[in-house]
Amino acid sequence: MKKLCVLMFALTTLKLYAQSVESPLYNFWNNARWSFSAWGAANYSFKSTYSSAVDAAMSNNGSYFLPRFGLDAWYGNKSQVGVSVSYWVVYSNNATVYGTDQTDSLKYIPLVVTARRYIIDSILSGSLWVGAGVGGALTMLSVATPSATTAYGFAPLVALKAGYDYRVWQNLIVSGFIDFTYAFTTINQQVGTSAAANYNASSFNVSPGISVTWRI
Repeated sequence: MKKLCVLMFALTTLKLYAQSVESPLYNFWNNARWSFSAWGAANYSFKSTYSSAVDAAMSNNGSYFLPRFGLDAWYGNKSQVGVSVSYWVVYSNNATVYGTDQTDSLKYIPLVVTARRYIIDSILSGSLWVGAGVGGALTMLSVATPSATTAYGFAPLVALKAGYDYRVWQNLIVSGFIDFTYAFTTINQQVGTSAAANYNASSFNVSPGISVTWRI
């Protein structure tokens, strides 16, 4: 009888331990919901070797504070996984070079997978969250002098994000966020009168923005 009691106690303890281990994953799938966001941001891109070279060759500082906007799909509850696609103007310069108007423009179309977690709730009826993501972007370098050419490439990227969600209505959320992204890419281009060469166009980017989310 004593052995039976010990065995039952051991089985009960093991069951409770298994439930405590499996509970977070079970709750994630059991209580998870879909939400979809549309957002816009103003991206500031720090100078790269490439953009610095173009600025010098064109004797004109380009634009580094440019628009960025996209769509997100999120799944989860307090912890979420999301996929984002966006359109992002990283750098643009327009100047007259040797009597000819020239425009250089670098754009990204990124696809990013992000994990985020809500860390503080009920702050002025809202919630704070933090996240991290990885992905890649189709890069498009357009040079018009005045005929236009576009070169395509690929840029891996990593991102850190933080935001504040405010519930406007039962399923409607408005958020403010900030995104820190580093993109890795190399561009082969003729800059000024020099021969075509590889330039490091990797850059650190800061994007404050606003999103509107509908939660199903």
